Amino acid sequence: MKLKRIFVVFAAVAVMVATAAAPAMAQNADKAAKKAERQAARQAQKAAAGAGGASSKAVPTSGGTQKALPSSGGMPIGNIALLGAGALLVGGGILHYKKSAVS
Repeated sequence: MKLKRIFVVFAAVAVMVATAAAPAMAQNADKAAKKAERQAARQAQKAAAGAGGASSKAVPTSGGTQKALPSSGGMPIGNIALLGAGALLVGGGILHYKKSAVS
């Protein structure tokens, strides 16, 4: 009986960790796509500078639009709060189980 309850607790913790880690793992795909895009832009810029032939230090011109700043790559605060709340629920359930087993 104890083993079954322990397994349920570990399963709940695993689900909470997976839920909190999913957005962080999804950011890696975005980073890879952005990196490939930057490399393609650099190659195009080098090709354009090589075709000009006059100067190899071409200054990139801004089209008037600014790109958004990249995120820090950390976990969002909402996921951290959910993870903490889940840990408190699991801990409270374990304490309640231990108190009821002693009585």
